[in-house]
Amino acid sequence: MTATTAIDPKMDTSATTKSPDAISETIKMPTTNASSLLRLPGEIRNRIYASALTAPSGLTYRSSISTGKFYFCESDPTSGGSEYNQLKYTCRQLYAETASLESRVNVIIFNQSCPNPTPPIAQFQELAGAIMATKSFGFVE
Repeated sequence: MTATTAIDPKMDTSATTKSPDAISETIKMPTTNASSLLRLPGEIRNRIYASALTAPSGLTYRSSISTGKFYFCESDPTSGGSEYNQLKYTCRQLYAETASLESRVNVIIFNQSCPNPTPPIAQFQELAGAIMATKSFGFVE
């Protein structure tokens, strides 16, 4: 038994004889600036953000006395203490959709340590005041 290939005489085979440059000119790719993530519906993006920003061991509250800003880092001591939510630095839209979102999807730990000598209750009050002042709590509307 032998395999045969039939060529449809109506099929356009001119693309096989064109140069690669001519083929790329023929295929018009849609130009869009939005990433695949940002083209998804908001409900799906919210699930992705929640999954990406959930830390297994919770997040530790940190604040900077010199800048007056606060952030959250992984509670795991091996994490290095860097800010957990890096998504918000990707673009303006991700900032708008994910800033402070990590505080909604994680357990927040307030502790008195070397980088943050403020008592835990004062840290909580500081965070609550900042949230109430900005009313920024993440998620796509």
